[in-house]
Amino acid sequence: MIRVMKMRKLFLSMLLSCFLVMNMNVLHAKENTQDTIAATLKSKDVIVMNRDTKEILFAKNIKKRIYPASMTKIMTAIVVIENTKHFDKIVEAVPSDTKVIRDEASIAGLLIGERMRIQDALSCMMLASGSDAAKMLARYTTGNTKDFVDLMNNKAKELHLQDTHFTNVYGKYDKQHYTTVKDMALLMDYAMENPIFQKIVASDQVKIKTNAFEERIAENFVYATFDKAKLDHSYITGAKSGSMDETGLNLASTAEKDGRRVVIVSAEAPIDEKHTNHVVDAAHLYQWYFTNYQKKIIYKKGDTVAIKGNILTPSFHVALPSDIYIEAPQGVFNAYEKTFVSTNQKMIVKPNDVVGILTIKTKNTTTTYEIISDGWHIAISVYVIATLLIILILWLIMKKRRQSKPPILITKNKQKPMKKKP
Repeated sequence: MIRVMKMRKLFLSMLLSCFLVMNMNVLHAKENTQDTIAATLKSKDVIVMNRDTKEILFAKNIKKRIYPASMTKIMTAIVVIENTKHFDKIVEAVPSDTKVIRDEASIAGLLIGERMRIQDALSCMMLASGSDAAKMLARYTTGNTKDFVDLMNNKAKELHLQDTHFTNVYGKYDKQHYTTVKDMALLMDYAMENPIFQKIVASDQVKIKTNAFEERIAENFVYATFDKAKLDHSYITGAKSGSMDETGLNLASTAEKDGRRVVIVSAEAPIDEKHTNHVVDAAHLYQWYFTNYQKKIIYKKGDTVAIKGNILTPSFHVALPSDIYIEAPQGVFNAYEKTFVSTNQKMIVKPNDVVGILTIKTKNTTTTYEIISDGWHIAISVYVIATLLIILILWLIMKKRRQSKPPILITKNKQKPMKKKP
């Protein structure tokens, strides 16, 4: 009996030791996973952000001001796209467009008088990083670059880019032309929701016909840099780089794998001989993210949430159109809080009406989701119905009483004619 007890104690001790070691390893992995990847990076400023939850998974100097260089063209492109109705319209390069050569800016090599479609000019700007194409598109959109820059800054305010300001359309160095990697991540995430922008930046190359060339080729400069560094970029859905002596190598890119969407922005990587430090950093970060992070599903697609009513509106249920989740390192799930607030005040709810706000808080991020109605819902409270019925009944009773009373006859007294005095 004593021997059995000793065996049990030994077994429990071993089990407890294994449990403690496993937990220590998990905590150690959680603490050091970011330190490990940080040690491999050459970029001074980096952000990794989940595009669906907006959760920041890696942060390094994310609020430090940087000079965006040609990443500026992300904003230039989205402003052109949102102010253009017909992308087959023709734009023509004029002498002022080609003067960017004096600024040592990257160019698509447009010729004075060369004409092409707006769609093709956007490809020259985003794929070949043509500053000449950027000036041509800005001038076409607003008549001059000054008014176009105003639109860029207005868009930055609209997107709540808190520390971003532009002075030109292609990224020329200027102390008043700045952003942060956090703002740039928000901008890139927004731009990639536009199908025209997304299609352009995802292309390997575009063949363009102009009046000067039977076939002009705009090659994706970022993808070519990945190829030069012998790095896979099949998972990348869009990218724009930028470089200058004052800021080094910058890169904004997005990727998708197994339904998980992420945006990474890095800045101030040293300019190496091959000009590849920024894409090497991006490759390491994507590998780190997809390998080490996993989803924690909070609500699955199709789950319903109750939209609570008040004195005017009763409760009803809405099905969620997609998964709602947070992310954490493998084997470790961050603590989170979720808060749901019903906002509906309507008696009849239509499809796509906003009926509630879901807020999920983790250690680093607060994410807010608008809950959208999945169809028609009758939201007339029983209190309202009862009140209307009471009013209707009272009205009918009063009406019936008025009808049941006998009519009151009013007789007029006939006045006798007055006799005339003699």
